Amino acid sequence: MELRMRGLRPNASGDAPSFTSLNTHRWAVCRPCAFRPCVPTRRLRLVPRALHQEGGGLGPLERELDAAILREDYGQAAVLRDKLREQREGNLSGVLQANAAFYKAFGDADLPAMEAVWGKSESVQVIHPAAGCIAGRDQVLSSWQLILEGGALDITIHNVRAAATDTIGWVTCLEATKAGSRTGRVLATNIFQREGSGWKLVHHHGSII
Repeated sequence: MELRMRGLRPNASGDAPSFTSLNTHRWAVCRPCAFRPCVPTRRLRLVPRALHQEGGGLGPLERELDAAILREDYGQAAVLRDKLREQREGNLSGVLQANAAFYKAFGDADLPAMEAVWGKSESVQVIHPAAGCIAGRDQVLSSWQLILEGGALDITIHNVRAAATDTIGWVTCLEATKAGSRTGRVLATNIFQREGSGWKLVHHHGSII
């Protein structure tokens, strides 16, 4: 059985979502349908230069690399290129680890862990399946509290694609969930922002399929 995920409906004014319709399992039984098979997990490493930098300029290593190339110091350019590659790979690894921590908290129904995953800013937001946008850390975590009250579930992710810059990273994936005989499939986008030495979730959007 395919499960339709349910979230929050807008209130009467149409402005802010209400928690009244939140299904604690984020789903309800829907009509049977055939699932498309999952494809092997993949990672797409895309690091647009325009997003790699604060204020629209190049990052420090990129500036040094460009300068080395301009003065035809190719030995130094090779060293900087390798450092830049290591930095980008480190950023991507950090984002993927933060993404894994999010889904572990989700699957374990662990509210403290979920709170630790999310950023501290009031600009964080979540869009649960078939729901409106919920903004602000307190509101976002309140919505997750209601969802996690439904208990733990098996959740695996497929078709993972991720990219990262020095300050922001994003992941898209397919969530496959199972609780007893019930299953669900949701396409998700997760956006992470660097906070201190770590990465925190600042936006989650799930869409039922």
